[in-house]
Amino acid sequence: MNHDLRRIKAGPIEAEWERVVQETRATIQVADAAPELVPQDGLSEAEQFLAIARSFADSKPPAAVEYAWYAAEDPLYKGLPQEALEKVRTNRQLIQAAKLHGLLSPGAVVVLERLNDLRNLGVHGAGPTPHQAREFIELVEDFLTLPDGPTPPPTRRDLSPPARPTAKPTAKRRSHE
Repeated sequence: MNHDLRRIKAGPIEAEWERVVQETRATIQVADAAPELVPQDGLSEAEQFLAIARSFADSKPPAAVEYAWYAAEDPLYKGLPQEALEKVRTNRQLIQAAKLHGLLSPGAVVVLERLNDLRNLGVHGAGPTPHQAREFIELVEDFLTLPDGPTPPPTRRDLSPPARPTAKPTAKRRSHE
């Protein structure tokens, strides 16, 4: 058995050991340097993820893409019921669960699937350039502002039946006596 492993091939994915080690170390550094995601200054967690992504776009583009992705998926994790989340193992499963639970329109599903493809290229591929990382961040921001994009789960008030009309009908019914 050769213990001088330099290249890994698993299906369609091939990676050089040194590059993966470097990316892992860079991710550890980014995670260590990232501020805690505690809501501050009125920013939502998604907005905080985007702020972190912007701060890493020039120095650590793959980390910037990853944090921007966290911003895109944040409303989905918050909107899905726990039993649905327990079945989610991949980003594709998350997208499908959000679609099934009415959190995404069909158009928003397509956009999020494309963002996931870009995220995979940025995180698992050769790594994006700073320009590509900033472009990805902008795409996520656009996704989050889509009119038919991620929607919050219905509140109890939204689930209550509509109130019955109080006015009586004006037309008189015929009597069949």
